[in-house]
Amino acid sequence: MRAIPHPGRTVDLQTIDLYDPEGDASALAVLFVHGGGWYGGDRSHMADWARFAASLGHPVGSTGYRLADDTGFDDKIADVITGWRMLAEQFPDAESVCLVGSSAGAHLVTALTLSDPDLVAELPISAVLSFNGPGSVRRDRLARPECWTRINQLGMSQAQFDLLDGPTSVRPVSWSFVHAEDENWFPHTHVADLVSRLEAAGHRTETTMVPGTSHGFCYGILAKGGEQAEISMAAARRLWGD
Repeated sequence: MRAIPHPGRTVDLQTIDLYDPEGDASALAVLFVHGGGWYGGDRSHMADWARFAASLGHPVGSTGYRLADDTGFDDKIADVITGWRMLAEQFPDAESVCLVGSSAGAHLVTALTLSDPDLVAELPISAVLSFNGPGSVRRDRLARPECWTRINQLGMSQAQFDLLDGPTSVRPVSWSFVHAEDENWFPHTHVADLVSRLEAAGHRTETTMVPGTSHGFCYGILAKGGEQAEISMAAARRLWGD
């Protein structure tokens, strides 16, 4: 693994960890975006998953983003886009990317994909893996009031809110939603609503429930092993075509 600062970095969090693929390199790169309530967590939380993807032959990046209280949605999205561009630059033979996010990170990659999956033309998005991510970020569709406090802090525009809740107009990609059985942030029913909208627009989706898990379960699950890890890894491998 090698850590490379984002161009123009102002804080250490604006860094991407890059993992070289093992064996023959896949044409599909994978970019991980951590969660932590938009204002916490760090990219090391996705390190086990990044190493797993690299072991399957994928060029991999795990990007950080700004977390300070005075940062908003636009700042975080900009840092994810920078990581996406750097992944394309570092692995020029990759042809497309799967964005992977957990919780708040899943919100960022979902919003980015629904906005423009071809924003980085050198590495267009072909798939999205959402670990316990939202189907909506509207206040009345969240399970916990503290979740709204953090979302409100992001300073999102109406159009940014509508990305998850409105009709889908971007070209189809493949989606995998991996749920915690005991989800207490983003209700499963609202993710199902998003899935319906995606499928109506021609996107391919799969939803997997991991039994005996709670929100944030993907962190450390690969080191723990067992059935929960196997179910989660199988969902990723199906999406990645491995």
